[in-house]
Amino acid sequence: MKKISNIIFYGLIVLFLYVQLTTIKAGHSWGGDFSQYIQHAKNLIELKPYHQGIMLDEWVNNPVGFPLMLAPWIKVFGVNFKVLKIINVLSWLFFVLFLRALAKKRLDDPLADLLSICLLTSPFFFTFKQNIISDVPFLSLLTCSLFLCHHFFTTKKHSFAFLCLLAISLSFTLLIRWAGLTLFASVILYLLINAYDKKYVVATMLILGLTIFVQSLAGINLGHHLQEGPQGWVAWSHQSYQLMSYNLNNFFIFFVPSFKGVVLSRGVTFLFTDIVTPIIFFGSILFLLLRMMKKKADILEYFLLVYLCALLIWPLQGGVRYVLPIVGVCLILMIQGVVVGLQKQDPKAWVVKGLCLLLIMSNGVHIYKNYSFNDDVIAQPDTQELIAWIKETTQPEDHFMFQRPRTLTLITDRKFAPFFIYSQDAAKWYQRIERFNIRYLLAFNSSVHKMLSSFPPDYIQLRQVWQNEKYVVLEVVEIKGRDVIPAEVGNSKK
Repeated sequence: MKKISNIIFYGLIVLFLYVQLTTIKAGHSWGGDFSQYIQHAKNLIELKPYHQGIMLDEWVNNPVGFPLMLAPWIKVFGVNFKVLKIINVLSWLFFVLFLRALAKKRLDDPLADLLSICLLTSPFFFTFKQNIISDVPFLSLLTCSLFLCHHFFTTKKHSFAFLCLLAISLSFTLLIRWAGLTLFASVILYLLINAYDKKYVVATMLILGLTIFVQSLAGINLGHHLQEGPQGWVAWSHQSYQLMSYNLNNFFIFFVPSFKGVVLSRGVTFLFTDIVTPIIFFGSILFLLLRMMKKKADILEYFLLVYLCALLIWPLQGGVRYVLPIVGVCLILMIQGVVVGLQKQDPKAWVVKGLCLLLIMSNGVHIYKNYSFNDDVIAQPDTQELIAWIKETTQPEDHFMFQRPRTLTLITDRKFAPFFIYSQDAAKWYQRIERFNIRYLLAFNSSVHKMLSSFPPDYIQLRQVWQNEKYVVLEVVEIKGRDVIPAEVGNSKK
């Protein structure tokens, strides 16, 4: 029976690879982060300053781990979006395999396999794989690190090679995303509370310090993100209260994407936001704390506790991708909890297995409905016309302004700035034109009139130089001129 289960599982892996790889699109959404990761990787390959070529504004450098992963692929295949998305598919597969190995330490094999298939058929990942960003590789390495940590804490003898592998895995997890700090915090807490030899605490702290030092060499600073959060305890507590329902909502959306956009009545919203959510969040934290104090919690529970607390204080909102690191761990613990709770009534866990099968079928329906999903903008004809015009008509020293500066900087090898970065600068965004010596303003046809109406009277003279069905390009003729020449927006190409 076990042999048949393995054949079915690995057969599904082959199906997973076929479906995921054949539905990868050649382009990309406008994004922003993806182009910065690729530019960082190009800089590493060409031995240029890590921050070079992002945009005209000084901007936050992304952690160095993911660009290091991208660099060999770009070196061999060039900037090929379709090839780079393969990293996501392979990373998700490794995430599922490592999680399956972790699940088998707490659940019987059939449940561990069903749990893995639930994630293998994830409708969220089916569409999310089109984004060349660090979340899925981070998830894969994080789960690998948790598996290695679990092995370390549950066995007595460890080879030097294993300890080196564990150190590298921990370090690279943090090199990819700052969220890796939660893993280090979990390991250190576990070592201290369970009274391990202090040499392990020192070693972990040393790995942490060295990793942060490597990040600092690339000019990467966590403090910038923390500065974006609210100031003062009252503001922080208010934000944390809002983040509870926001993150729980995203957790549900991961499993049931159709939950996104559902409008609930005021009473149901109040029930979910003000009663159910705090009970789930604080109840989970309290339960895990009690387990920790009784020294019954393992490293998975330590990590879940630390990450839940981090979700309440991290100031940025990243949607479903910010709850990805705990999806697998929560699924293991919830299934184990239900199995234990129903042990007498349902010793073979048919109820849980049935729920897993229903979720797998739901996943299949969602994937079928979204099989032709394509959020590509870059490879669309209108965008390619714009890119071609920029490359063929303008000069490398020309400066541009567009609301998606990092992406066009990467693709056109020109220098771009956004209209504004921070909301407090939005009202007087036009002052940035003179500051950055902007020659061309790029805008969507749908928003160009709003942009023109935001200029003060007689502030600038513009000339329309190019347009297609979607975009318009305006050349800056004179700053603080007497006349403003409005762009005539039509459908003709120029």
